[in-house]
Amino acid sequence: MGKLESACRAAASYLYFQPEDEEMMSNRAYYLEEEGASPEWFAVRPEAREYERRDAYERRLLQFVDEGFRQEDKVRHHVLEAFDPVLKRTGVNGNQADIIIATGSANLGDAPIPPPPLSQIKNEL
Repeated sequence: MGKLESACRAAASYLYFQPEDEEMMSNRAYYLEEEGASPEWFAVRPEAREYERRDAYERRLLQFVDEGFRQEDKVRHHVLEAFDPVLKRTGVNGNQADIIIATGSANLGDAPIPPPPLSQIKNEL
């Protein structure tokens, strides 16, 4: 592949991401009109398309993770609120409360702590 053809592919790839860039559109016109470039040379590089696909995937993945953690924080808050009277009475600290949430049960002395009604947690979300 010659330098001109490579420059055309680079321009096409740049314009793929920045279609309104006047300087690159001017370069494209120059290559076509003054340098005799073939229109077929202005194909977007496969790496540019792959980058766009991967970037979109990673953005969706980050959004999914972010939303998941926000939901987890909401659930943790509501569970701690529901357990608050029992936790205060038994002297459970935050780390122990996290274990209770993670395992779904705890035996803190004489009797296990009953979980809050699921309907209460769902209604508060």
